[in-house]
Amino acid sequence: NLENDKNIIVIMCLSIMIHFYFTMMIFFAEILYGIFVKKFFIKKRIIEYLKFYLQALFFTLFFMYFLGYFSIPLEDTIGHGYGFYKLNILSFLNPIGYTINGNFNWSNFLPDLNLDAGEKEGFNYFGLGYLIMFLLFIGSSLFNKNYKLNFGYILTIFVITLFSLSNNIDFGQTNVLEINLNKFLEGSLSLARASGRFFWLVYYFLLFICLINMGVALSIFES
Repeated sequence: NLENDKNIIVIMCLSIMIHFYFTMMIFFAEILYGIFVKKFFIKKRIIEYLKFYLQALFFTLFFMYFLGYFSIPLEDTIGHGYGFYKLNILSFLNPIGYTINGNFNWSNFLPDLNLDAGEKEGFNYFGLGYLIMFLLFIGSSLFNKNYKLNFGYILTIFVITLFSLSNNIDFGQTNVLEINLNKFLEGSLSLARASGRFFWLVYYFLLFICLINMGVALSIFES
């Protein structure tokens, strides 16, 4: 509805004051949500959603200009990095992260998987507790006959994950797929060059779902 649209635009504008990556994440997630979950193209609401996206883009760019985002030439902001600062398929198992003192192992159990430097930039380690909750969520979903998968959310997660993996997909130290991009496309995508950070959307969404699942399971157990 109109009020909800205003709230989303306000959130986008506020996110600019934190970090531009947050703004890109919100905008990207909102577009995918509209396509796969709301399915505006099936419900013949394309014009309505396009109007909203254009409004969001206009207010976002205006607020960016107001805060001084365009104080340097546009060509100086378009560089490279997409396909390097990315997600590795095993990033959720890699406990090595960066701190002000250098690398730090966040696990007492899992070793360093020795991923490329760019794949460590978007830290996405699940942690032992998260992994256990996620496995319990998968198990409860498979054995719960009343549980229904929302394919809209699954497709949204898939697209975000694919974008995070970039055009250069690695499984550990093994390259699975590498696609050479047109220099103009690569330059445009490099506005969000640290694509590994975009998996944070999936990371926290799944964590939220796992926590809800644990809460429901505990309430059933207590009753």
